[in-house]
Amino acid sequence: MSIAIDVVIPVHNGAAFIGRAIDGVRAQEGDWQLRVFAIDDGSTDDSPRLLESLARKWPQLTVLSHIAPRGAAAARNRGVAAGAADFIAFLDQDDEWVPHKLLLQIPLFVADPTLMYAVGQQRFVLAEGLDRPAWCRREWLDGPQAGFLPSALVIRRAAWKLVGPLDETLLIGADDVEWFARARDRGAKAAAVPEVVVHRHIHARNASSDTEASNRAILQAVRRQLLTKGPSNRDRR
Repeated sequence: MSIAIDVVIPVHNGAAFIGRAIDGVRAQEGDWQLRVFAIDDGSTDDSPRLLESLARKWPQLTVLSHIAPRGAAAARNRGVAAGAADFIAFLDQDDEWVPHKLLLQIPLFVADPTLMYAVGQQRFVLAEGLDRPAWCRREWLDGPQAGFLPSALVIRRAAWKLVGPLDETLLIGADDVEWFARARDRGAKAAAVPEVVVHRHIHARNASSDTEASNRAILQAVRRQLLTKGPSNRDRR
């Protein structure tokens, strides 16, 4: 039986990358009912025209748009809301799934109906001719790394309902950090495959390069989690 999966891709000025990302989805091995939602988040480059061109060639691709940028979390939330499949997978515009990603992860859910989400390993790939940027740790390029990030994530829609959407007030990577923390707090059962499921391409425009803003956003997410836990901790004393 073919399994339906919604794939959500936030896009902001990603014309240089989005074709590769979507090609990686189309190249997935296995029998899947894929529907891809690419959310153009107020791009000012050629992304809107490119996405519409790709959608004309591939009916499984639906393009949604934000007139002004609202952030990746808002784009992902909109994509999830637009779909209805039992499974949701995320992909960032400059990342690339390995061809057997879904074949590695979806069987975990079939084998365990209580499993809520699954991740896998990520591999960092340095763009040709680019020196390793300061934000990229040297060891990240040595081999596969743990992949607690949207592009490595597959979830049941039931998990989305249990945990809730991404926090749109958190920017630059902290939205997924906060979501994973909230999922653990709410007892969402997780699994991880030991194989690489996504390639993270390192280039001159990675959002991760703004480490100062990213660290501030993650600190904000941590503080929010501690405040959320505070009342329950006091109640137990």
